[in-house]
Amino acid sequence: MPTVKDEHLSKLADDLVRSGFYSEMRAIQTCVGRSWECHGSFTYFDKDEKTTRECDFEAVKAETDVRTRKGLIKVIARLLGQVKKAKAPWIVFKDRVFREADTFEAWNNIIHSLNLPVLRSDLADVLSQGSLLATNGWKASGIHEAFKKPNDASTWYGAFVSACKAAESAYDASVATSPHVEALADEVVFDFIKPIVVLDGDLVSAEVDDDGELALQQIESAAFRFEYRSENYQRHHYCPDLVTLKALPAYLDLTVKRMKGVFGTLVERDADDAEAVK
Repeated sequence: MPTVKDEHLSKLADDLVRSGFYSEMRAIQTCVGRSWECHGSFTYFDKDEKTTRECDFEAVKAETDVRTRKGLIKVIARLLGQVKKAKAPWIVFKDRVFREADTFEAWNNIIHSLNLPVLRSDLADVLSQGSLLATNGWKASGIHEAFKKPNDASTWYGAFVSACKAAESAYDASVATSPHVEALADEVVFDFIKPIVVLDGDLVSAEVDDDGELALQQIESAAFRFEYRSENYQRHHYCPDLVTLKALPAYLDLTVKRMKGVFGTLVERDADDAEAVK
């Protein structure tokens, strides 16, 4: 049986690194290492192009508890991720924060919920407190790929659009499943679906300070309110997060903490409602 020579294996490894597939593999490995269920090549249907496409990975983390009454409480976090490798830094433009709402991110995320024992407004604060937007205290408005030639295609924009479309597809699948599963009539479901972009490279923020000077700072993450609308995608905006590959473990932990806050609130309120019915 023929074998691949060592020098050829080395060239193949170099090709995987250059192409970005190694970055994707590392992102998936990081999710699995943090006890997320994760697989590569999430297939979704692009409603604009009328064709199937692939997102680099889907990572899922769920919390489940038995209700005091019949059924379960399920809180699910889904990350639909695109991974990009960049030799030159990506520069994120920081938006000034003028009011508290600028760093409030709750139900403007992609969320499918069923039979919640609370009003949506009762979950807003706990849902926002654990967000990357609230943690960072600022939101980003755009990205410049450093030293990119003017005629070269933008990498970041296509990655954001793809992640958001993949998240919409995951939402559609979650909604479509509900009417066909009889058990869901007794279940509390909170399915949180977040588009993210993972950057294998350097990330820098840029803003003009109070003295009118350009201020640059190396960062590990940025939260966006990203607008993409077409005939088939009509949300006012999306809330994708951008995180470096190095900072992905901390981001996963932050998301788990956020979902635990939601889960705890749902369990507590559901138990209170059950006690009131007695």
